[in-house]
Amino acid sequence: MNNPIQDSAAIEFAKGFYDGLGYKISHNQDVFQRAFDEGMVAIEMENLSQGAIPVLKKR
Repeated sequence: MNNPIQDSAAIEFAKGFYDGLGYKISHNQDVFQRAFDEGMVAIEMENLSQGAIPVLKKR
C-alpha cells in the first residue's frame, strides 16, 4: 500500500487478491498481476474510495 488504507478496503483487497491466486491461468499470464487486479476489482465493487492506494511493484 502506498498510503494508509481503511480496514474495510484492506479486507476487500485481500479477499480479491487471494481469490485471484486460486484462478486457473494461462502460461503467459502473471499470477501476481492477476491476483492484484482481482483485489482492485474487489475494492471497486464495494464502492470504496481507496482504489488508488494499492500498488503492485515489479522489477
